[in-house]
Amino acid sequence: MRPTSPSPIVRLPGSSRKRLAFGLLGLLGVAVAVVVSAVVLVAVIDLRPMLERYATRTLERRLTIATLHIAWANPLTVEVGDVRLANATWGSSPDMVRIEHLAATIDVVALLRGILRFETLEVRKPEIVLERDANGIGNWRFGDAAARPPASSTPAPSRRAGFPTLIDFRLRDGFVSYRTTNGNVLRGDLRDVSIRAAGEDQPVSVTLEGAYNGTPTRVTAETQSYQVLRDESLPFGLAFSAATPTATVEFNGTMTNPLDFDGVRGPLRIDARVLGDFLNIFGADVRVDVPLRLAGALSRNGDHWQLAEATGTLASDAFEGRLTLAEGGRGEPDDIAIAATFAVLHLDPLLAGAAKGKPGKGLSNADFGALSLELDQNRGTNFDATLRAAHLEYRAMRFADVGAEARLASGEIAIRRLTFALAGGTVDASGSARSAKPGSHVVVNASVAKADAAEIARMLGVEAGQIAGRITTRATLTMSGATVGQALRTGRGHAVLAMKDGDIARAQLERVSTDLRSLWRRNERSARISCLLGVIELRDGRGTISQLALQTPAGILIGGGQVDFAAQRLDMTIKSVASSTSAFALDIPLRISGDFARLSVAPAAVSSAGPSDAPTRRGPPSEMPPDLRQLADANPCPR
Repeated sequence: MRPTSPSPIVRLPGSSRKRLAFGLLGLLGVAVAVVVSAVVLVAVIDLRPMLERYATRTLERRLTIATLHIAWANPLTVEVGDVRLANATWGSSPDMVRIEHLAATIDVVALLRGILRFETLEVRKPEIVLERDANGIGNWRFGDAAARPPASSTPAPSRRAGFPTLIDFRLRDGFVSYRTTNGNVLRGDLRDVSIRAAGEDQPVSVTLEGAYNGTPTRVTAETQSYQVLRDESLPFGLAFSAATPTATVEFNGTMTNPLDFDGVRGPLRIDARVLGDFLNIFGADVRVDVPLRLAGALSRNGDHWQLAEATGTLASDAFEGRLTLAEGGRGEPDDIAIAATFAVLHLDPLLAGAAKGKPGKGLSNADFGALSLELDQNRGTNFDATLRAAHLEYRAMRFADVGAEARLASGEIAIRRLTFALAGGTVDASGSARSAKPGSHVVVNASVAKADAAEIARMLGVEAGQIAGRITTRATLTMSGATVGQALRTGRGHAVLAMKDGDIARAQLERVSTDLRSLWRRNERSARISCLLGVIELRDGRGTISQLALQTPAGILIGGGQVDFAAQRLDMTIKSVASSTSAFALDIPLRISGDFARLSVAPAAVSSAGPSDAPTRRGPPSEMPPDLRQLADANPCPR
C-alpha cells in the first residue's frame, strides 16, 4: 500500500508574511488607538451638561450641577458641587433638593457585578424639602406620576434588593423638612450622621446627632449586614436607641421593609421624664409635666402601629394596657388610642403636672371662671383613651371602681362615660365640649344612684349622725361661651335629688322648725324620712330651687331659693309646715345665704319666706328631660 500523502502546506513568500504581520499590527494599533481615544475623550469631556439635560428631561424638573469631577480609576472618584433639583411649581421653595458638596469613591469591580458599593461617601449641607399639594400629590413624584393622585391603599414596594453598600458614609449640617397638607411642618436637623461597616457581610453601625421638631436628638443603631438587607426573604434585624434631653426610646427587633420602617416586630421601651415634651415631639400639643415609663411589644403593618402587652408607670402609678396608632390619610390627623388599667391612680400629680406644663393657664389659676373653652381646630393627632382604676385618689377623697372613656379631637373634647363608686353608690356621667362661636358648646349629664347620705355628709364636713339613707340624683347642663365664667352665665339645665326611707336627726328638724324642745333635748334620736325631694332649674347661670321637701312623721320641711353658680353664691329659705309640727314649734323660716365657702344661717322674716305653709303637689318644669321627670314623679314628697 502506498502511504497516504500528507496535506500540502501552503507557504507564503517572506514578503507576504511580513505584510500580514504588519496588517495585524496595524489593526491592533487602530483598536488600541480607538480605546485610548475613548478613554481620553471620556476623561476630558465635560459630562456635567449631559447629566443635567438627561436628568431634567427624565424628571421634568430642572437639575443643575455647578461642578463635576470624575477620576477614572478603581476606585472611581466622583466629586460634585452645588447640586440643585427644582421644586414642583406649586412648592413653597424654589429647590426641592440642594446639596452643597458630595464626594464619593466607588468600587468599579462591584459595580460590574451590579452592586453599587461606596468605599466612602461624604455629603455636606444637604437640604431636602418634602411637601404635598392640595390633592395630596408629593413633590417627590416626577413626570407623569406627578399628575396622578397617589394610591394610598397600595403598599410601597420594597427597595431592599437595590440598596447600595456604604462602607464609610458621612453627612453633615443638613436638614429634611416635610410639610403636610394641613400646613404643619415636621423638620429633622441632621448635624452629623455616620454609617460604617467593615464589609458587605458585616454588621452596620449608625449614629445621628441632630434634632426633630426643634428637640435635640441622638440616635445610635446596630443593624445586620448589607447582604441580609438585600435579601427580601429574610427579616432585617435592628437595634436602636434614640435620646432627647428628657426621654429615651429603645427598640430591638426585626423589619420586613426596613427602608420604610414597616413589618416591624420587637420589644420597645420608652422612658419619658417629662411626658408632655415627649408627646410634643410628635405634634400632640399636650402639656403634662409627669414621668412615663413604658415597655411593650411593638408592631407596625402599613398605617397601623400597636404597642401590645404594655406595662409601665405614669408618675408613680403602675399600669398595664395597650396603645395603637392609625396614621391619618391625606389631610387627616393621626389617631392614637390608649387603654390602661391601674390598681391605684393618684390624680393630684397629674393635675399638678398639667398646671406646671401651662403656667398661668392651667388648674393652678385661682380664677376658675377665666379658664378658656376654646378648642384647637386643627389638631395633628386625635386621642382616644379608656382608663380603669381600682382606686383613684384626689386630695382627701378616694374613689373605687373608676372607669373613663374620653376623646380629644379637632374642635372636640368628649367624655363618653365616667363611672366610679361613691359613698356606696355609683356615679355615671358623660359630657362634651364642641367648638361653637364664641368658644365651645358644653353638654353635661350626670347621675348618682343609691349613695349613702351619711357618707356624703361626712365628705362635705357635716357632723356625723345627722342623716342616713340612700340618695339618687340626676342632672343635666348645657352652656356656651369662650370661658368657663361666660359659659356658666348662659347655662341651662335641671337637677333632681330624691330619697326614700331614710333617717334624720330629730334635733335638726326641731332646730329648723324652732321647736322649743330642742333647748333641753339630750337624746339625739332620729326621725324616719318618708321622702326627700329637691329640684333645681338653671337658666342663664342662675339656679332656682323650685322644689325642696323633706317629709318625716315629726314634720315636713319645705324650701326654695336661688343659686348663682357664676358668682358662687346661695340664697335659700327653709321652713317647717305648721300643720305638720308640734305645738312647741314656732315654725320660723331659716335663711341660708352667702358665698359657697362662707354660708351663714339666720332666722328669716316671715314675709320673706319663699315656701307656702300649705304646699300643693305640682309637677316638675315641662322642659325637664324625661329621666329626671321620671325620678321626680316617682317621689311621694309634697310639691
